[in-house]
Amino acid sequence: MLGVMSMDLSQNCITIEELKILAKALQNSATLLELSLAKNYLGDEGAAILSAHIAESKLMSLNLFGSGIKEEGAKALASVISSSTSLTHLNLQYNAVRGETKKMLEAANAARVPQLVLVL
Repeated sequence: MLGVMSMDLSQNCITIEELKILAKALQNSATLLELSLAKNYLGDEGAAILSAHIAESKLMSLNLFGSGIKEEGAKALASVISSSTSLTHLNLQYNAVRGETKKMLEAANAARVPQLVLVL
């Protein structure tokens, strides 16, 4: 992914195995700043895979709109909000993130300086 700054993989039926490869590449990319995985069913497992690699990336914007993420996946992403220094925008709209987990994400963002644009 040398030189790639933005990648839109929305609605591509990305599998978990493909996501693992992408996440490793994301971690090693010095140029990728924006990634959209909207409307791919990633679920909680996919969110956890991404979470393990995002903090070490240069990624500024991550769009996970309608990706089948529920409570466990959102909890994994809450740790990314706290640990990623480059991430400035995270879209989790149209996922099953509710109640205490939603509050956890909001609290992680509130404690962050500067706060990121968090779309729930």
